[in-house]
Amino acid sequence: MQRSLIIALAISISSVAIVNAVGSRSNGDFTGPGDAQVLSTLRSSPCPVAITGDVNESGARTSSDIIFMVNFVFKSGPAPQPCEAAADVNCDGRINVADVLRFINSVFRDYPVCDVCPLIEDGTWTCE
Repeated sequence: MQRSLIIALAISISSVAIVNAVGSRSNGDFTGPGDAQVLSTLRSSPCPVAITGDVNESGARTSSDIIFMVNFVFKSGPAPQPCEAAADVNCDGRINVADVLRFINSVFRDYPVCDVCPLIEDGTWTCE
């Protein structure tokens, strides 16, 4: 009986967290890695970009990602991982200086970045 109650409580708490993650950011802006990961589990197909802006796939948005993105945009450096869509932090379908500036603000000023996964799903970006 006690085990059933604990399982039911855990399911209830998980459901509330998912509803809050989806409902509180209906404009597509996400501030933390947990939000994007929760939403990617709700999609019918998994999104290859776990955290928009995490272009070196370290598991978090950091100044290392800024350097990686600057090298890609301005110096033809290596492509973002797992695909170029990961660097489209303003979700306009292109990677340019606007993404770099928005991403710098995201890392240092907690400015939101968008969720690029809907752009992959609608075909704006291909990510293989």
